[in-house]
Amino acid sequence: MLPATIVPIEHLSMTRNDEVFMALLHLVQLNADYRAFFRAKARTGKLVIMDNSAVEVPELATIDGVIAGAAYIGASEIILPDKLREAAYTERMTVEGLTKLQDVFPEGPPFQVMVVPQGRDVEEWTTCARSLSKLKGINTIGISYTVTNYFKTRAEAIKRAKLDECGLNLHLLGCFDVKEAQATAKKYPQIRSIDSAIATVFAEGNVQLDSGHQRSKDPAARKVDFEHSKCSRAKLEVEVDYWRVEILKTEAFKS
Repeated sequence: MLPATIVPIEHLSMTRNDEVFMALLHLVQLNADYRAFFRAKARTGKLVIMDNSAVEVPELATIDGVIAGAAYIGASEIILPDKLREAAYTERMTVEGLTKLQDVFPEGPPFQVMVVPQGRDVEEWTTCARSLSKLKGINTIGISYTVTNYFKTRAEAIKRAKLDECGLNLHLLGCFDVKEAQATAKKYPQIRSIDSAIATVFAEGNVQLDSGHQRSKDPAARKVDFEHSKCSRAKLEVEVDYWRVEILKTEAFKS
């Protein structure tokens, strides 16, 4: 499992040696330096994921916006629009997104496609996940940290929805607990990658990642101002280094 480390724009250079990158749509639209950084990474062949900013700015999570953002930076994968906890809406937007991609790119899109199951409880999320995993034209299933509000871990969610049997890449969206991510990756080596701003959140809160504290699972409490963050670079470097080392340990589970 490879980490995509989300940090304030001022400190993007701190992630320059990563193999996977997560670009947030609202920042791609707003900031030229941000666009340039991810465009440069895409040109070197790194995996650059175009997020839909459904958590940060929900109204921007449209297929047209995601396609435009991907074109700005040359993304190698996009996340189709979804809506937190809303299974029916997410399924409808996923199907509409795939149809739009077929119309815009009749010979196939120039990027891979990730979809994100949603739901209000175990049964709703599981049904949504199984439905999305059967759609044609997708490459990756993204599993949000929010499912741990009703599953004990994301490993349990993967097992329940049989996502380990679907033949698609798996990506963990967000991280509230490094140990939960490690345990999930250990159990399911199909997990390709994970993204999170957890290092930034802990650095801003003057809390160390290795302290055993968990990050809040409430999306409203997870906001980070990536444009204007006053996060100490020294503190951030410590947390980013810890995060990367711990996540990269999970690559050994695949051997």
